[in-house]
Amino acid sequence: AVAGLVIGGIISFVRDALDATFKSQIELEQSFDLPIICSVPHLPLSQEILRNRIRSVVRSGIFLVWFSVLCATLIVIR
Repeated sequence: AVAGLVIGGIISFVRDALDATFKSQIELEQSFDLPIICSVPHLPLSQEILRNRIRSVVRSGIFLVWFSVLCATLIVIR
């Protein structure tokens, strides 16, 4: 469990460190020395919404299966 938390933390840190996108207007202004007069929000398409819902259901299913196997293993070992 501890190893999983450590590995997950490392993966999260690496993904965040390698992400080169601008996360705020301030970062964009500092990088280009230009004032920001407008920003366009991300509006997901219906296909993206559906894909995100499917991913969420699949991830939840995988987690439930993993958790069930973990509980069953703990019960058997006990």
